Amino acid sequence: MKIIWWILNVCWIALFSALATVIYTRHADARGVIQTPELRLTSLMIVGILAVIIFIGQLIFLHIINKSAHT
Repeated sequence: MKIIWWILNVCWIALFSALATVIYTRHADARGVIQTPELRLTSLMIVGILAVIIFIGQLIFLHIINKSAHT
């Protein structure tokens, strides 16, 4: 079960890294708004908040896996 947990974590890290790279390098978003440093930072903060929420969920999932392995 821990192998699945590690694979999911690698996938999440790859996804968030790719998303951060796209946000940082794009010149305009989907609506055509030119990206200023402030807008890029705001977008990265939103992605960061999502990453923290997923990280907390992953820690809870790891705790459940460890608890079930010991019983």
